[in-house]
Amino acid sequence: MKQKVRSVITIQAKRVLIVAFLLMTISLWLISRQPGQNNEKIASTDLNERITEENGVTRIDYVNDQGQLRMATNLGYSTIVRSGSNGIVLEQYLDDEGNNVSAPGGYFFALRAYDENMNNIRIEYLGHDKKPMIISTGCAIEEKSYSADGRLISVYYYDTIGDPVCTPNYGYGRNYEYDSAGNISKMSFLNFNGKPIVTDLGYAIVKRTYYDTIGPEGGKTKYEFYYDEDMNPISLPLGHYGIYKVYDEQGNNSEIIYLDNKGKPFLTNQGYSKIIRTYHKDNTLASECYYDLQGTPVSLAEGQYGKRIENGKTIFLNADGSEQFNIRNILYNNQWYVVIFAIIIVFVSCISNTKVNIGLLALYIGGIAYLTLMFRTPSQQSIILDLFWSYKKMFASIGTMEDIFRNIWLFIPLGAILYNLYPQKVVLLIPILLSGLIELVQYITKTGICELDDIINNGLGGATGYVLGSEMQRALIVVKNRIHMGCISGRRFASGGRNKL
Repeated sequence: MKQKVRSVITIQAKRVLIVAFLLMTISLWLISRQPGQNNEKIASTDLNERITEENGVTRIDYVNDQGQLRMATNLGYSTIVRSGSNGIVLEQYLDDEGNNVSAPGGYFFALRAYDENMNNIRIEYLGHDKKPMIISTGCAIEEKSYSADGRLISVYYYDTIGDPVCTPNYGYGRNYEYDSAGNISKMSFLNFNGKPIVTDLGYAIVKRTYYDTIGPEGGKTKYEFYYDEDMNPISLPLGHYGIYKVYDEQGNNSEIIYLDNKGKPFLTNQGYSKIIRTYHKDNTLASECYYDLQGTPVSLAEGQYGKRIENGKTIFLNADGSEQFNIRNILYNNQWYVVIFAIIIVFVSCISNTKVNIGLLALYIGGIAYLTLMFRTPSQQSIILDLFWSYKKMFASIGTMEDIFRNIWLFIPLGAILYNLYPQKVVLLIPILLSGLIELVQYITKTGICELDDIINNGLGGATGYVLGSEMQRALIVVKNRIHMGCISGRRFASGGRNKL
């Protein structure tokens, strides 16, 4: 009796798990496409600031020319509310419907401290619950120091309890030096002892020069060169030692020219020397195309000559600027395609014999390797060891939520195939080991970001596929039995009819 009860509970648990993932899929789809009050993309620079003060609270609303609230897409919010006194100010961010939203770093509140000169000397980043949280840069607290003339000299980073923390891109802190015009001419990333350290950006020190002309490029970076901790020139993953920037009439960086260690145009290891960009009205990137030293269009590893960004989706382009067919690009841009593809593979696996499933397993592992490892461009940030960082951010970022969703569903067919080959729970280790191997290869080759969260997501996908495969097999057996019983009943009925005749 107890064994029967356990069996029933196990079956029900499996079904609850499947239903939960299906609900998650539907919810994600609805959330990612939830129409806001205002959907147009407008940068804060194209909006007006409406400032109101009442009872010591300052409210800044970003509004259009008609006085209507609009989301400032470069900021991620339409309203900022500041309250506090004695140099301590709490900031809160709201959307155009008055709901709490996160700033670009993933935080919902910021507690700022100011000195007597109104320099922002400390920032504490807070989550939904107003408790310190690690933001996307890798810290929870920033402490800053300034020169007598108000220039930022240094920034140091701390975790949620105030201990020094080494951020992936900026180390434990960074120092600034300035040119005669007041521009940052040198920035150094620091180790625990305050000495330069090479970070995940690929360098320890960066030196910049600026345009001194009058125009949209005035005061913007012209040249940028990279160095190690001993001030020796250092190359980044693309092989270049520096870049030269050109700007359009709106001041957007419209061209990037890659340079060698002598400051000459350089052909990167991806085959291009220059990138030309265009921008949307809100100054977000609209397109970029690649060219060699002679200005001839160049294709990257997957054959694309450029990319176009529309509604948050990246579309690969041919040499003539038309859309290029690319299976990975299609899957990554259309979440539902991943779901449909996964369900089809699970079904095919469940109705197939062992030989077919072995072939499916080989093809699927090859497909996963293609999607995750092949044709990847070098990445400057190579590893994220913060466990569950993406889950903490998923409700603040639709992109992060979709990444979690995609990584789970990509491994669901693998779990189902493994169940149909060997229905023992030990095979659940295979998706985890495969995911760990992929993350290790990405870390070693710097062709992606090694994340512990990806292993968790892939493991969840494999486990869900295993359960889905077992339930689908159970359902198929029930259907076969009913068909079989129906056939028997039909034959008996037909036989009885003949006897009567």
